[in-house]
Amino acid sequence: MGETSTTEAATRAYAETLRDFSACVAELPDSAWSMATGLPGWTVQDVVSHVIGVESDLLGRIGHPHTPDFGALPHVQDPFAQYVEVAVDLRRSWTPAQVATDLADVLGERILLLEADEAETQGPAAAFFGSTERALVMRPFDVWIHEQDIRRATGRSGNLGGAGAQVTASAIRAMLPLIVGKRVKPGVGGSVRWDVSGEVAFVDTVVVDDDGRAVFADVAEPVVTLTTDWETFALLASGRAGTRHPTVTGDLALANRVLDAMTVTP
Repeated sequence: MGETSTTEAATRAYAETLRDFSACVAELPDSAWSMATGLPGWTVQDVVSHVIGVESDLLGRIGHPHTPDFGALPHVQDPFAQYVEVAVDLRRSWTPAQVATDLADVLGERILLLEADEAETQGPAAAFFGSTERALVMRPFDVWIHEQDIRRATGRSGNLGGAGAQVTASAIRAMLPLIVGKRVKPGVGGSVRWDVSGEVAFVDTVVVDDDGRAVFADVAEPVVTLTTDWETFALLASGRAGTRHPTVTGDLALANRVLDAMTVTP
């Protein structure tokens, strides 16, 4: 019963995240589609095309045959980047209206399937997720992050507390022990607290226990505390923070190591 409820909640959140993305894109004037985003080599239209490409693959649709000139795309540096670039590069010659129509078609079908509890991963994208359960987390995470990319590029801040934000926060928080224990490795007794305020607020503390495992725990005085707002926390975890930094209390060197290890998106 609990597992089913969890899956149903995740499916609803995924569908709502797709609706939010569609609504954000629908508000864009034609002039916004060519604006550069914070993602190397990608405009607003490229971000929309990327979302279309992955969601279309998850529908099991056979994409248009297309091979980008990867040599002319220096931001494409690994097989995963090559995979996602195909759908993006294909649509670079399209008008915003054509891309918007494609988005409405693909996301409309995805939402209908999600609402019918038919969320199984299909097509080439399935290989990158491994399971439907993982896709139900990682797709809303990705789509919400990209909605925020578009909002920052076009100066339209918003939707920082919706379903996609909630899924994203849960996904990042679940990875905090991995960040501390596997990447930072502060040693037994090392502790890091994140104090996050704003639309999604929480306080999480991770401690390396006597067995060398990083676990969530409560300590009176952690070695370092990182205090920030939710948007900055999400930007840190997605490698987009730029000059935005949390306030640090405690061990500055450990804080810098944590911040260097914070990116959890591909």
